Amino acid sequence: MFSFEFFPPKTEDGVDNLFDRIERMVAYSPAFCDITWGAGGTTADLSLEIANRMQNMVCVETMMHLTCTNMPLSSIDHALSTINSNGIHNVLALRGDPPHGQDKFVQVKHIRAKYGDYFGICVAGYPEGHPEIDAGGEVIITQLFYDTDIFLKFVTDCRQIGITCPIIPGIMPINSYKAFIRMTGFCKTKIPPEVMAALEPIKDNDEAVKAYGVQLATDMCRKILATGMRAIHLYTLNMEKSALAILTNLGLVEESKFPRSLPWRRPTNVFRATESVRPIFWYFLRPRSHEKRFLEEWVVPLKNLEDIYEKFAKFCLGKTRSSPWSELDGLQPETKIINEQLGNINMKGFLTINSQPAVNGAKSETSYVGWGEAGGYVYQKAYLEFFCSPASLTALINKCKAFSCLSYMAVNREGVWISNMKNTDVNAVTWGVFPTKEIVQPTIVDPLTFMVWKDEAFELWSRGWANLYPESDPSRKLLEEVKNSHYLVSLVDNDYVHGGLFALFRDT
Repeated sequence: MFSFEFFPPKTEDGVDNLFDRIERMVAYSPAFCDITWGAGGTTADLSLEIANRMQNMVCVETMMHLTCTNMPLSSIDHALSTINSNGIHNVLALRGDPPHGQDKFVQVKHIRAKYGDYFGICVAGYPEGHPEIDAGGEVIITQLFYDTDIFLKFVTDCRQIGITCPIIPGIMPINSYKAFIRMTGFCKTKIPPEVMAALEPIKDNDEAVKAYGVQLATDMCRKILATGMRAIHLYTLNMEKSALAILTNLGLVEESKFPRSLPWRRPTNVFRATESVRPIFWYFLRPRSHEKRFLEEWVVPLKNLEDIYEKFAKFCLGKTRSSPWSELDGLQPETKIINEQLGNINMKGFLTINSQPAVNGAKSETSYVGWGEAGGYVYQKAYLEFFCSPASLTALINKCKAFSCLSYMAVNREGVWISNMKNTDVNAVTWGVFPTKEIVQPTIVDPLTFMVWKDEAFELWSRGWANLYPESDPSRKLLEEVKNSHYLVSLVDNDYVHGGLFALFRDT
């Protein structure tokens, strides 16, 4: 088992870059990720925002730091209430040094008294010496160290005095000589003589220092894991290469394999963690993460409908990475299979916000479309969801009459409904067959949920895009006209063997 720690960047671009990194690292399935919290709550709001996004958008089990030094109980209660409402239930309660004149650490007991067992509480361990905390912590993660024997003695000492909870070593790879000296000095970390002897000759060669740091951390972890311990926690310093290199050396990850238990990342929000089936148009939208990028890519003068078509097409072709209808940064990998076709139909005014290609019995290990257990096969029907004008919808429906394998639903903002499906129909559009398992059916299309989603989908024309322009701006007026006139359409090709969904759009 392994886990990653990140810290809040100082700039908006830094936050964007961090989430690019987190997305890549979470593909390796860490047990959890945690986000730090500045002393006295200096990064409180940003830490809470990042934790929320990690849990609910990146969908990785998230632990929230809570540095309790100089923190009034009211501030702690606000933080706990916030993460509670966002489905986060893991807290790393850090003591730090108590304020002058105080020698008690009451905050962990306060969390237990107020929330009972709802929160899993982790505390910090100090192999090189620090007053113990014994107030209800369930897991210990240690501060950084570079002498493995000191850590192992710390574990032994803890066990001898009756501390039985899991103890996870905190490993910080050396990425820079100057940063290493600064950090170990600040934390008063003991540096073994052999480490300094190895670093001194290469201290001005950053690549050599990083390579040594990876090897040192790998050797430390191997020694720790050889004792029977099964977990390590990596202080990433918001960098990925060293952390992933260590895990690769240890055989804990394989860079070529990104197993997905489902075709979508399973939610870790405690209120949604049991989901195994979801409508394909189920969106869990949160405040947009890449606000600056979105403003640059979408909030530009729009003279006519063709300018809007071009925005949608560019996103589908990977030329832009943000969208008013998605909280994700960029396209899902499987979209690359059909992105050119998507670009073409968007330029014709079929403004896609969701899609999937047809898959007929691909191995579960297949790149882009594979998911589930090894040795299985996965299937999916081609699917499109888009906005279009009434005239385009009429032409499309006329063509659908010649294709009995097509199922469609369309609704406008006012609720006018057009469909060849019954209200009670449920159409499985993704499923998998795996050894010794029942068929897994994680994604469906159904009219009832589509009608629930349509209100949000139309509202995003205003809230997610038009409202970002001044009230009198012609671009805003144009977007509102599209919102009020267009239909939202869901289209499924039920012939996943011989179907050709995009043929429907030729000459349309």
